[in-house]
Amino acid sequence: ISGEAELVEGSYGLLEPRAELPAVAPRGIGLVVVPCLAATRSGQRIGYGGGFYDRYLAVWRAGRPSSSTTLSASVALCRGEFLRDSLPTDPHDIAVDLVVLG
Repeated sequence: ISGEAELVEGSYGLLEPRAELPAVAPRGIGLVVVPCLAATRSGQRIGYGGGFYDRYLAVWRAGRPSSSTTLSASVALCRGEFLRDSLPTDPHDIAVDLVVLG
């Protein structure tokens, strides 16, 4: 997107790109920012229970560039008080590359 005019309110009141905009292939996305309710330092996280980000991260990782000169990272934003030593996980859960505390 090139500006706010290309965004509309979507699920949960969040701004999303307009549906008629062209999709970007996972290979063209260098940074994926993932919300979480809690996370560990190793990148495990608990989201909101839908598995949407885990499914996307699986597709994105399969197609992301392997070049060390190209940015390619997944990041979870986590409030410091919700950082945990461990969390329950399932086989389909995908850890992020980096947890940023806020």
